[in-house]
Amino acid sequence: MAMHRPTRKLWLPSKATEHDIDRELEKEQGVLEKGHTKNDKEEEEDDLDKLLEQYDRQAEMDKAKVLSASGEKTLSQMGMKDLRETALAKPLSADTKTGLGVDEARKRQKVAANLLRQEKEAKRKRVLEDLRYDYVTKQAASFADRQAERHLAQARKVCETLDRRKGITEDVMWPVEPKSESDEEDDEVEEDSWEALPVAEKLADVLSCLRSRHLYCLFCGCEYDSRDAMDAACPGASEDVH
Repeated sequence: MAMHRPTRKLWLPSKATEHDIDRELEKEQGVLEKGHTKNDKEEEEDDLDKLLEQYDRQAEMDKAKVLSASGEKTLSQMGMKDLRETALAKPLSADTKTGLGVDEARKRQKVAANLLRQEKEAKRKRVLEDLRYDYVTKQAASFADRQAERHLAQARKVCETLDRRKGITEDVMWPVEPKSESDEEDDEVEEDSWEALPVAEKLADVLSCLRSRHLYCLFCGCEYDSRDAMDAACPGASEDVH
């Protein structure tokens, strides 16, 4: 009866290295070369392959434990939530920051520009109105002055004519005789004289004299027979009421 040799197990320390494995393989190879049968060699090689696979699995498990303990994650291990949180944690680019609020800023600038333009237009209108008012006022005053001067000259002539008809030989309200060139240096009006009064005041004095002394209205252009007739027919002493 043939005796079968027990299968020889390959022993390695718990923390075997590649050098240890190679050394054990060399030992087993030497044993086989001394007379082991082919079946024994195949069995031992199978055991060695299983041991190597177990070693690889243990190495991967140890590596995973180290990564888990350190808190590190590879890209393949990161889920969608982790990827989204990582992306959101990154700072925004400069271009993106520039785009935020641009529309609102442009709207505010447009409103401010419109308000400024409206304010300038309103100011320009006020200035034009003031200039127009000043011009009209000055023109009216100038016209009124010229008109008063004409009325005064006419009233003084009428006053002289009616006074002379009544035998009056002289009055300060009569027209002033024109001065000769030799008398121009002496042609100065005394401050307290009637001639020094404003044109409007002198005109009012002459018109009042014509109405009271001669019952005459310059603007009606006639001499009335009586005071009652004048009061009834003449609307007043000024040109505006005629």
